[in-house]
Amino acid sequence: MTGYLRRARIAAAMSQRELGEAAELDDTSVSLYERGEARPSPAARRRLEDALDRGLVAQLEEIHSCQDELQRERASEASASGPLAPEQPSVADVLPD
Repeated sequence: MTGYLRRARIAAAMSQRELGEAAELDDTSVSLYERGEARPSPAARRRLEDALDRGLVAQLEEIHSCQDELQRERASEASASGPLAPEQPSVADVLPD
């Protein structure tokens, strides 16, 4: 669990304290588990996994929200700029024959 726990916590964008709070553990325990100096009980492991799942889901929701916002901004910019003005060269004008 040593490497997995740390990588999963970082992927979920959680600090040791945040993970500990979400899993109802103290951050010292999380640190010990990450360093391999202690092993979580089966119940603690389930709570850690559940907390990490929630953290990853939150990250994915944030990513989707940002993607949606970016798409809206691009659509807004595209509609605001309208078609190319006559004085602007098109791709066909710039590329050699």
